[in-house]
Amino acid sequence: VSASQLVYLDKAILERYVMNICPEGNQIKALSPEAELMAIIIHSIFPELLCTALAYYATLYYVYKMDDENILEFIDVVEANHVKKATQTHFSIVAELHQEAHGFAPGKIDQICNLLGGKENEGKSVVKNCFKLPHKYSVGCFLRVTAEKCYENEFRQSIPTQIVFSLNPKNLKWIVNNLIWRYRRETY
Repeated sequence: VSASQLVYLDKAILERYVMNICPEGNQIKALSPEAELMAIIIHSIFPELLCTALAYYATLYYVYKMDDENILEFIDVVEANHVKKATQTHFSIVAELHQEAHGFAPGKIDQICNLLGGKENEGKSVVKNCFKLPHKYSVGCFLRVTAEKCYENEFRQSIPTQIVFSLNPKNLKWIVNNLIWRYRRETY
């Protein structure tokens, strides 16, 4: 996955979430806040395999600014990109971390978890690991997220390319070593 030929974010789907912003008077294209948060979440699993404090704080930042309409837009982005499981898992972790740190989970976090179908067990593994960050996503979580991504055409079509790439022994060795390194490391 680290030498990824897998397309885990489809540019064609993201194009409808591009907006023009003008920081310091210069117009640039950027993703909407909802799409940006979705990209942070899926990137933490594909290819990083880690939920960091940065992802936790970024989530709180973006969710704090959301109203009900933005939350529904966020859910739309998540569903359009077939990352519901990844987002559900991430928000379960954020809820557990916030509960431990502040004694409550923000209502918007709970609202998003409920819209996604409830909390995932991955959040409980954060508790079991004494809230240690970065959290290393389980293999089961990675496989569930991968299975959901298979509903997306671009991802599905990139799988054979990844397989052919992996058939080269040198590439396969690099991929295996990189996956081992990613599971052992403590940060990006």
